[in-house]
Amino acid sequence: MYKRTLRILIFYLIIFSSPILLDLLFPNFATLLELSLITLLWGYTWIFIRGKLNKKERKIPDFFLIFLVGCAMLSVIISLFIRDIPLTVTIYRIFPYFSFYTCIYLLAYLKRKYKLLKKLLICIIILSNIVSVGIIYDSLGGLVEFPILGERLVEWEQDSGVLQHKLRGGQRRGSFFIGGSTTVYPILSLGILSSMILFHLQGEKRKYLWGTILNLSLVWLGCFFSLSRTPLLLVTVIICYLILRFFLLSRKSKLQRKLFISILCLLVLLATPILQAKLYEKINAKAVNILSTGLSAEEIANYKRYYAWYQGVLLFTDPESYIGYGLGTSNLAVKNNKLLRYNQYNYHYESSIFSAFSEGGIVGLIVILLPFFIIIFCSRKTPHRDVYIVWSFLLVTNLFAAPIYGYPTQLAYFMGMSFCLVLKPVKSSARVITIKQKVKSY
Repeated sequence: MYKRTLRILIFYLIIFSSPILLDLLFPNFATLLELSLITLLWGYTWIFIRGKLNKKERKIPDFFLIFLVGCAMLSVIISLFIRDIPLTVTIYRIFPYFSFYTCIYLLAYLKRKYKLLKKLLICIIILSNIVSVGIIYDSLGGLVEFPILGERLVEWEQDSGVLQHKLRGGQRRGSFFIGGSTTVYPILSLGILSSMILFHLQGEKRKYLWGTILNLSLVWLGCFFSLSRTPLLLVTVIICYLILRFFLLSRKSKLQRKLFISILCLLVLLATPILQAKLYEKINAKAVNILSTGLSAEEIANYKRYYAWYQGVLLFTDPESYIGYGLGTSNLAVKNNKLLRYNQYNYHYESSIFSAFSEGGIVGLIVILLPFFIIIFCSRKTPHRDVYIVWSFLLVTNLFAAPIYGYPTQLAYFMGMSFCLVLKPVKSSARVITIKQKVKSY
């Protein structure tokens, strides 16, 4: 059963490592296939796995289940009876909230076998490297000539026309099968987290450090060739942090490390008002339509994001937003929103957090953000707590800056969250990290 669980997790990681791989391979019924795969994972977890967990192991996953069911019922009632959203739309939009949350059960079960858990971490690291190489290959236009997939990409271009600038020149943004460059960042961040957990479990020995550095370098290149600013910034931050942690601060005293980190936090606090002022200046510099003539393509893209985020912030001044406009109405809410003085933006919020808030109100916001607070709380006594905190902070930042809350990213989020919640390493006198293995015979 342990090996079967490992194989199932690896299968789902491969299938959902690309944002639109299923759409390219099975264009006619990709959505139905996604929903079926998620349902099958739920069935496997509920029938075969949950009953094998003891009361302590089920505590956190069961809490999430009860919490999600309560939030879902409230959101469905608001969507159906207050906002008059069609039932089919409501059901489809509720799936992302439940999709791969069962990973918490699966990881709680699999952690009993350290060797299998190690294999899973290695698989995730390799997959993140493959995705990075795929992004680089994509950015060079190689996927257009790739057998079968290249033909599907060209067909998709002919049907929709929206990908012409990517396939026929113009701004090439590698995204590993043209799924949006920011949507692959959760898989890459999961690779970073897995690499650091594995490095820590191996005792942080120098002989394992170079493999970690190689993985981080490939991830950085993947983000760089995606031409997406947010993932590149975030992965650069975490790499700099890890260099500080394992090279510059490892030989320092505890007081010196705290002093250094305090100085960094102070610099961040000082820089925050400056960044806020710059954003406000950018937003108000142009009281005209952001698509007006005279702006370059890059300026237009930037102003779209500025106004999208600004309008998302304005949602918090709208009392109706706190109960939500209904599941599946994020884009519609943007178009009908009258909070801006000018009709400058009517696409989407460029933010998963603002989108969830517009659809589910305060309930949707809690569903997205609460897991990260629980991660920080549950990992407070683990030796690598700081790695979990950095990973959680960077993912929340990416959620704020990109509209990526879909099935592939859900898998990465819940897989990373499961690692953070179920792994309880204990520091020994030799500074070697081990996992308490609870092997039971069934």
